[in-house]
Amino acid sequence: MSQLTIAWALPLLIVAIVAYLIFRSRGGKRLTCTKCGYDLNENENGRCPECGATIAKPIGEVGRVTMEIRGTAIGEVKVNGRRWKAGQAAPMMPLTKGTKVRVVASKGMVLLVGPTKTGPGGRVRQG
Repeated sequence: MSQLTIAWALPLLIVAIVAYLIFRSRGGKRLTCTKCGYDLNENENGRCPECGATIAKPIGEVGRVTMEIRGTAIGEVKVNGRRWKAGQAAPMMPLTKGTKVRVVASKGMVLLVGPTKTGPGGRVRQG
């Protein structure tokens, strides 16, 4: 009976380790306070509740959509290696996963993004 338990436990342990590694590698860095390191991902007001520091938002920066943004729904973008909640500045077509976007504004802790304009070779143009 103990050999049967070991035969099931080993594959389950391997599956659990692989699932953890895949889940951990999917996202960017969690949004943390630059002053005290407090986790700010659920923060809504733009200030760290631990030390009171203002959270700098990456306005004007370019990132990629990591969770689809459709209409007025909130999705997620990765900018400068960090994940942010995001919505469309002007809801038109869905912004699918992997779409390159520019942060144009913020509303509380939600970034408002729009598609970027690209030039030759896929490089981002200003504007």
